[in-house]
Amino acid sequence: MNSPNPLHSNHRAQTCFSTLGTAELTFTENINLAVNYEMAAVEIRCLSGQTIAPENFADLFPAPNDALHRLQTAKLELTGLGTSVKLFEADPTDIDTLVAFARLADALNCHWLRVFDGGKIGEFPSDVTWAKTQSFVAKWQERRRSLGLSADIMVETHDGLTSIASVVQFRKLLPRTAILWDSHHTWRAGGESLSGYFEAAREAIVHVHVKDGIPVASERKPFTYCIPGQGDFPWAELGTLIKGSRFPGKLSLEWEKHWHPYLPPITEAIPPYHDILCGW
Repeated sequence: MNSPNPLHSNHRAQTCFSTLGTAELTFTENINLAVNYEMAAVEIRCLSGQTIAPENFADLFPAPNDALHRLQTAKLELTGLGTSVKLFEADPTDIDTLVAFARLADALNCHWLRVFDGGKIGEFPSDVTWAKTQSFVAKWQERRRSLGLSADIMVETHDGLTSIASVVQFRKLLPRTAILWDSHHTWRAGGESLSGYFEAAREAIVHVHVKDGIPVASERKPFTYCIPGQGDFPWAELGTLIKGSRFPGKLSLEWEKHWHPYLPPITEAIPPYHDILCGW
């Protein structure tokens, strides 16, 4: 595989991709792809055709010391491990899942565990849901501290947190809980302005998902994902927000090929993604 032109940009250090777009690759193959395409970081959701979970860690990851050595040799940051936990519907057994993920994350110098928000797009969570969520987060933090774990959760704005009103309430009730901002969901699914949402959530945002799409229904969504820059996502507005705030986190290309097989290989999406960041 030939490497593309280097990303000559202040945003080089922010480049990242999710293995949701490279689900068929092994851990080592994903690292090699990241190196070939001059990415700064990787976010792991899938490996070898499977979504990662405690029961398959041993099969999908090298031994922790070996995995960490490979990351360090490649000068690659692991920005997050993707769990399937939904915060608004979480139960006590999900804390055990988070503990297992956190132990692996700590061994790999990874700070964040992605959890979904849960709920439904367009529905403001009920008072009961908010109370249960606060209780779950408190119990998770208590367990995390008692075990001396460093990795913590970042909540993806995927469904119930796509509106400005819901994220304002989230910040009010859980001000110390980090957010993974799925900017496309805010704009497309939530129907909110990027600037308004970013202003409401910015102090909690530690990681950002980026992607593009067109308003044509696909098999699973009321829109169709496409190559970055070929859809109608407002990249320039996002760039202004990122630059203006000096956001220090990663801008992760979430190429959802694992869920949407119609998408071309991620290797067709990375160069345009690089080009967009270069233009900011």
